[in-house]
Amino acid sequence: MQDKEFDSQIGVKSTAQRFADHPQLWMSAFASVMTCGLASTGWICNQPWPYYLGVGLFAAHLGHQVTLHT
Repeated sequence: MQDKEFDSQIGVKSTAQRFADHPQLWMSAFASVMTCGLASTGWICNQPWPYYLGVGLFAAHLGHQVTLHT
């Protein structure tokens, strides 16, 4: 997302340009899918509770980034 202006200057067709209309929606969706994937993988691999704490902290960090930087 940070290079979308540069991408348009040099003529590169990037996902940042494609998702420019609703960047917060797309970033939230991608972060949610990744967080669910991490939690599901932990469940399948019988991870202990610290793993899920880490996933939760990571999800909170992603949510913070999405709200501040889009």
